Amino acid sequence: MLTSVNTDILRALADPLRLRIVTLLARESLCTTHLV
Repeated sequence: MLTSVNTDILRALADPLRLRIVTLLARESLCTTHLV
């Protein structure tokens, strides 16, 4: 189970746009309009 979770996280972060969104959200709470 833990391996599949790690794989899913790596797949999500492999996409440059998703990684950018995660990075932005790690800094502060944002509205979806700020992510576009």
